[in-house]
Amino acid sequence: MRNQRSGADRGAKDHDLLIQLRFEGRFSQPMWLHAFPFDSQELRIEFLLLCRVDGPVPAKVIVSPGVESSLVDRGFAPRFQWQPTGGVHCFVDEHKANGRIFPKFGATARVARKSRFYVTNVALPTAVFSGLAFTLFAAQPSEPMERLS
Repeated sequence: MRNQRSGADRGAKDHDLLIQLRFEGRFSQPMWLHAFPFDSQELRIEFLLLCRVDGPVPAKVIVSPGVESSLVDRGFAPRFQWQPTGGVHCFVDEHKANGRIFPKFGATARVARKSRFYVTNVALPTAVFSGLAFTLFAAQPSEPMERLS
C-alpha cells in the first residue's frame, strides 16, 4: 500500500513514523460451495502489528482516506473459475490477547464464481451423456450386436 503525504503534512507531525510496505505472496482461502455455481465469497487478509497500543512505544494504524487499494489478478490462481468483483476495502481493527491490545490492519476483496465455466464444462456434458443413455431403448433386445455398436 502506498501512502503519500505532501511536504506540508510531513512537517506538521514530526513525531509520526510513516511505513510504506508492499506485500507480494501466495495466500489461500477456503472456497465454500453454497449456492454453487452462482455464489460469491469474501477474501480476507489481516496483518497484526506486534507492538501494543498501550505499551511503552504505542502503535496506531491509520488508513489514509486517499489511499488507493487494488487487487492484481495476474497471480490469482483460479482465474478461470473466479473473477474479482468490486474493489478492495482496507480496514483497521484491534486484536486482544491476554489483556493486551495490538493494532491490526486488514483488507477484503469479493470474488464471484464464473458460473459459465461450470455450466459448459460440467452441467452441459452431464446432461448430454444422460440423454444419450436413452438411445439404448432404440435397439432391439433380441439383437445384442446392434446394441454394442
